[in-house]
Amino acid sequence: MSIPRSAEIVAHAERIFREIVLYSEAQGITPRANNSCLYYALAGRVAAEVVGRKTILQAGEAIWAYRPLEETGDNAYGYPFDPRQALAYIRGDTVELPFHCWLLDVTDGEGRYGIIDLGIVHQPEKARSEGIPWPLDKSLPPLLARISEIPPGYTYRAREDMTRIGNILITKLLKEYLAAGIFFKAGIK
Repeated sequence: MSIPRSAEIVAHAERIFREIVLYSEAQGITPRANNSCLYYALAGRVAAEVVGRKTILQAGEAIWAYRPLEETGDNAYGYPFDPRQALAYIRGDTVELPFHCWLLDVTDGEGRYGIIDLGIVHQPEKARSEGIPWPLDKSLPPLLARISEIPPGYTYRAREDMTRIGNILITKLLKEYLAAGIFFKAGIK
């Protein structure tokens, strides 16, 4: 993890995410693994700001290799873009996000951008909910790395349309969570 203060970002974001889950459950909403990346992106954005990092939400395609690329058979899992799923989400036919959300850390300027993807930890649960066996005995760890240091087989492709939808959702949630005191309860002042 080469993004400065990564451990602090993860610790703050985990506390914020737990408060989001508690708040959501009290409202009768069960956060789903399929949408956890949105909540983790929001938590990560606030956590990164607390430690002085500037981030921008990104949304689109994300694919993670869970086995070396040279192995045969299934070796990756992710969110390839499907315009039919995106249209169904926009029409309100489904509540599951048709994309993955992560953060672009822009604090240190162009050429030193980083990726912060905390929602990656829920991929095994999401895969199982889709009937896809997860081949590892654990989840993938949160990713906080310079773009040049992203592991082989990991692909992130932001889409402007999906990022716009993600930002609308994050802004709405941020206002709701501020009003509910979520960040204060998570120890963020």
